Amino acid sequence: MRNLKLGFKMYSDELGKYENEVEDFLGKGLFTYIELFVNPNTLEYAKAWKKFKEKVNVPFTLHAPHSIYNVNLADENQEEFNKKILNEQIDKYTEIIDAQYVVVHPGKGFNIEETVRQLKIINPKRMVIENKPLISKKTMKPTYRGATVEEIKFVKDNHDCGFCLDISHCMSTANALNKNPYEYLNEFQKLNPTCYHISGNKLDSITDRHLHFKDCDWDLDRIFSIIDTSKNITVETRKDCEECFEEYEQDFRILQDC
Repeated sequence: MRNLKLGFKMYSDELGKYENEVEDFLGKGLFTYIELFVNPNTLEYAKAWKKFKEKVNVPFTLHAPHSIYNVNLADENQEEFNKKILNEQIDKYTEIIDAQYVVVHPGKGFNIEETVRQLKIINPKRMVIENKPLISKKTMKPTYRGATVEEIKFVKDNHDCGFCLDISHCMSTANALNKNPYEYLNEFQKLNPTCYHISGNKLDSITDRHLHFKDCDWDLDRIFSIIDTSKNITVETRKDCEECFEEYEQDFRILQDC
C-alpha cells in the first residue's frame, strides 16, 4: 500500500450531493482532505461548507474559478473581474473555512508576464499556481499559460506563491513538446511543488482527458518515485454520475494499490 495523502474533490454548488459517499470514503480511509472548487457567486454557501468541514473533521483546500468562468489572469481586459472573483469571493472562502491553500490557474492566451502583473496586484491569499496542459481540447492548439516548466518558474521567481503540479497536465504537455513525459515530470518536480493533482490519461496523449486509472497506461510506480508522496495529491478523475461512483472509488484504490 502506498499510503498517499489523497484529496477528494467537491464543488461549492453541490453541498450535500456526495455527503454520504464522503463519509463512507472517510470510513474506508481513502482520502485525508477535501479540495473544494469554488464556483463564482456561491459565497452564500461558505458558512455551510464550514459546518460540513467541522462535521467530517478533515482539512480543506480550495480551487479558484478559471477561464471557463471568465477568470483569466493573462488577459488585461479581465483584471477587474479577476479581482472581484479572487478578492471578494475566493479570499473570503479561504478565511471562512480556513483553507490550507488555494489553487489558481495562470490563464490562457496573451503572455505569462501579464499573469504575474495581475497576481502582484490581486495577490490571492495562500495561492499556489497550477501548471496547465499546453494544448486545448477544443481547438487542439497551444492555448494555456503556465504549461511549461519555464513559465511556472517565471511565476514563482516573480511572485511569492506555492506550486500545484498537475501530473496529467505535465505529461500531456511533454508529448506536445516531443519530450519524455516522465523526464518532464522530473523537471517540474525540481520546482518543489506544494501539492499535486492527478487524473488518468494515455501515455501518448497531448491533451488532458481526466480518465479513470483503469483506462490509464501510465507507470504509476515510476510517477510516485519522482514526486514527493508526503504531500497532498488531489484526485481529479471524473465522477461520471452518482450511479457510477464505484469507478471513482476504484480510482482511489488503484492509487493506494490496495
